[in-house]
Amino acid sequence: MVLPLNIICDKLYICLWQKSISIKIVLMSDSNILNIPKEHTQILAKSKEIGCMMSSDLFVGTLLKTLISSKSNGRFLKLGTGIGLSLSWMIEGMDSLL
Repeated sequence: MVLPLNIICDKLYICLWQKSISIKIVLMSDSNILNIPKEHTQILAKSKEIGCMMSSDLFVGTLLKTLISSKSNGRFLKLGTGIGLSLSWMIEGMDSLL
């Protein structure tokens, strides 16, 4: 039998409360994007300057970074069509060469 998540959480909370245990539950938030590439603001500024407004947004960037980081020592081919914003996210997700 599979219980809905809210019932599981309620039962877990009651169990922890009865034993006087406190835990911190951190939920993922897509509005709090961490580890943005250091070149990101410069690339965005340059793209606005030259009128290239088709750059990837933060959500696409984090997806690219996650996909790249999931393949350790991977080899990737990036065919660019813009100013390099997606590439900056991909580089952030890659393993160090050192």
